[in-house]
Amino acid sequence: MLQFSTLTMIACTDWIEENIFELTYILYSYERKLQILVKTNIDRESAMTNTIIPLWTQAETFEREIHEMYGIEFNGNNRLTEFMLEDWKFMPPLRRDFDTVEFVNQQYDVRPGREDAKDADEYTKIKKEKKKKLKELNNTEN
Repeated sequence: MLQFSTLTMIACTDWIEENIFELTYILYSYERKLQILVKTNIDRESAMTNTIIPLWTQAETFEREIHEMYGIEFNGNNRLTEFMLEDWKFMPPLRRDFDTVEFVNQQYDVRPGREDAKDADEYTKIKKEKKKKLKELNNTEN
């Protein structure tokens, strides 16, 4: 039997269109020098699964982070407490339906002196258009 003694990582993907979270567990076997990925899907609405701490104790930290960032409950993990986000009372920030711009606009004031700041995307678009026109002018002159 292959011995996958190391849990390297747990990743979460929010497939909002399918209404699921995909959990990817990356496991490593030092004996066989082999790495495997194990994936499972959980319902996005109930967002609950069992902990794997009895198998890999290092899962505790990964599960705490995923709980905080995606709101997934891990039954059996008793340390699903505040991890990185102090006093966070909002939707988990890595869920795809979390609107970062709306959150920032509601929670923070515009920094003084930035009231007339340009939108970065719009500014980049204008610069590209000017550069394109300048190139066209240079080509017509030659």
